[in-house]
Amino acid sequence: MADRPYPESGQMLYDYMSPLLANGKSVTLDLAGVISLPSMFLNASIGMAARNYGVETIKKNIVFYHVTKSQAERLREYFSRL
Repeated sequence: MADRPYPESGQMLYDYMSPLLANGKSVTLDLAGVISLPSMFLNASIGMAARNYGVETIKKNIVFYHVTKSQAERLREYFSRL
């Protein structure tokens, strides 16, 4: 996803997550090396998944690893607005 526009990267992540979420599987996202989580990326990935599968499904089935404190705060803020 590096060197791609944020919305395109977000769409790529959504395309990866969608079949897993549709089948009730968990999605593991490793944030090691991720510098930022801009809204354009989150809207095209997590936001789209929440719209299509429901917020509770997303909260239950997406697991984040290697999350920095600032990333955790950003994700909490984002999830609170879903």
